[in-house]
Amino acid sequence: MNKYAEIILPLSLDGTFTYFIPEDISSSIQVGMRVLVNFGSKKIYTGIVYSIHNNPPAYNKIKPISLLLDNCPFVLESQLVLWNFISKYYCCTLGDVYKIAVPSALKIESESSYEIVKSDNVAEIAKDEQIIVNKIQDKNFSTSKLSYSEIKTLKKLIEKGIISEKNSINNPYKPKYITEIKLNDNILNINALNNIIAGIKNCKAQKKCLEYYIEHYVTDDNGDIYGANINIDDLCKASNSSKNIINELIKKDIFLSNTIQVDFTINKSDTITNTNELTPIQEKAYKEIINSFSSKNTTLLYGVTSSGKTEIYIKLIKKYFQLSKQILFIAPDAGIVEQLERKLKPFFGDDLGVFHPYISENSKVSTYMRMLSDNPYKIIIGIKQSIFLPFTNLGLVIIDEEHDINYKQSEISPRYHVRDSSVYLAYIHGAKTLLGSASPSIETYCNTQINKYGLVSLTQRYNNTESPKITLIDTNESYKKRQIRGHFSHYMIKRINETIFNGEQVILFQNRRGFSPFVSCKECNWVPKCPHCDVSLSYHLNQNKLMCHYCGYTITKPDICPNCHTGQIDSKGFGTEQLEQETSLLFPAFKIARMDTDTAGSIKKYTNIVENFQDNQTDILIGTQILSKGLDFYNVGLVCILNADNLLYHPDFRADERAFQLMTQLSGRIGRHFCKKGEMIIQTTQIHNPIFKYLRENNYQQFFHEQMVERKNFDYPPFSRLIKIVLKHTDLQICIDTSVILSQRLKSVINQNVSD
Repeated sequence: MNKYAEIILPLSLDGTFTYFIPEDISSSIQVGMRVLVNFGSKKIYTGIVYSIHNNPPAYNKIKPISLLLDNCPFVLESQLVLWNFISKYYCCTLGDVYKIAVPSALKIESESSYEIVKSDNVAEIAKDEQIIVNKIQDKNFSTSKLSYSEIKTLKKLIEKGIISEKNSINNPYKPKYITEIKLNDNILNINALNNIIAGIKNCKAQKKCLEYYIEHYVTDDNGDIYGANINIDDLCKASNSSKNIINELIKKDIFLSNTIQVDFTINKSDTITNTNELTPIQEKAYKEIINSFSSKNTTLLYGVTSSGKTEIYIKLIKKYFQLSKQILFIAPDAGIVEQLERKLKPFFGDDLGVFHPYISENSKVSTYMRMLSDNPYKIIIGIKQSIFLPFTNLGLVIIDEEHDINYKQSEISPRYHVRDSSVYLAYIHGAKTLLGSASPSIETYCNTQINKYGLVSLTQRYNNTESPKITLIDTNESYKKRQIRGHFSHYMIKRINETIFNGEQVILFQNRRGFSPFVSCKECNWVPKCPHCDVSLSYHLNQNKLMCHYCGYTITKPDICPNCHTGQIDSKGFGTEQLEQETSLLFPAFKIARMDTDTAGSIKKYTNIVENFQDNQTDILIGTQILSKGLDFYNVGLVCILNADNLLYHPDFRADERAFQLMTQLSGRIGRHFCKKGEMIIQTTQIHNPIFKYLRENNYQQFFHEQMVERKNFDYPPFSRLIKIVLKHTDLQICIDTSVILSQRLKSVINQNVSD
């Protein structure tokens, strides 16, 4: 009987695709294996076997599977359960999940390239077609950067024969190989070895290399000798020999060589080997978590900033490691992952793996394949996509800073929430989940109040360090009394000087990167927007560029308005780049650094900025919300929020919650390791906003209850569920007409609970 397979392809198309299973692989193919399949007339993709059955589809032309890529399942059953959950709950396709769940280097597929074949006709084509022709001539051209309408234009040019499309197979994964050498096994004793040395005495370089190897890598067991394996590159460096010298020793059968494939993960040898013993308060919280796990699958560790949650995490990790269980630790930011890796690596060594966007694609492949091996990592620390790794014995999931907005994937499909998906992942494996935060999300804290989650609280800072003083500056009054220079109130300037002269450091916070949030024409008020995302472009002074902070679209800032052709372009508002410039003018004697996605776009740049600040090589650190994410600074005495109104006034029912969370986290950067009371200065036009009262009192519970009353009055989550539907089209009128029709149809089904 014929057998068929349902295949998941890395495409945003509903459902799976049916392929015929050839007889030569019918006995070996399994669910979860990778296969190579043809799709359409030209494309080739790596698919995942979703199911196997004997039911022929209604149509006749069924393509066979071209190639079986694996000997055992590459995606485990538990992973497919998670994929299904995300696909259904977040209204996306299995292909969308597949695209982010598997390292791209493990997906072989055909790659399209384009070239102009009728250059004589280029001068006669339409303006939109000319734009595509110009883009194709760019060596970095990719169809992923084209809008839907531009892809349609590209297809027209192919149909006209002006552009040709060629497809080739692309396998992005390039294995890493090393050559190891060792002493020939036939050399059994010291006498034989001495004879060999005597035989090459005239080849001084070979003799020197061999003697170095003997001294460092040969062991003598009562006359019998054994030579260890060593990387040929390491021996070259250590013995100051060339590869040609070693190759001559191989030709003489003195050395044996062997080429082996290795993974790309880097084992770091850090010197940090100690973690602090838990204080009595921390020990009590640890025991309460263990007790909570006996009756609850998920527990929230609510701990005020600087209360020492990380030390509790580490003790829990050690406990589950001793139980031979796998542990997944998820952080909102790769920098936190790096910090925790340094603390844990000395204890767990090769049992610890990391997984985040800053490691190479080949390193991601090595980590993924190690998780499928007989010796998987016992501990994974990572960010978002680490939930998709193939765990086989997961016992504990820890989600640090569970409230963080970065856990919600909002820009591309699948638009999943890492926290909620992680809770489901733990449920699949029968594991426990610990959520940690100093300012929990309203939904999570609500789950503790209805007894769905357990709750453990840490209400004191570590070693009883004092909470910072909160000072509010009314910027309206400051402007009226002329007590402000640029964006700095006189009081803020005074306190910055005093703090640094006292040997402490300062953090300046502005939650916008770039020089200014947007620019506009002085005459017609035209604002440049991204053609792909329909959001205003931010101005970056250093490059004189306008950039979309969603997709990266970039153009040079025009001198004259392209809309009215008369007005000049002026910047509005201010970002971290402008703040850095202004700070340098106000405090020329101080060392200043900026930390945002422009300056800390790689883990190396990020680490350099953090380490320089930790080593007191920086006096003032300017940054965005990246500064609030669990960084453990030792000497910060002052944090300044230049404009809190930017945090409070967003068209989002969660604006107050996120503002409170961000300011709470920022206050936690102050005075973490000394008893002196630090200070946080907040500049705002709304000094009577109750958020500041709760912040001063460190009273999350009262803030939570106020938010719950407000949300209940307006029927917001957690008392309801909101669905946001976004329609996009290049023609505005088509978009409007379609949205009206969709709204009417939804109202007929859901009655009045649909807003236009």
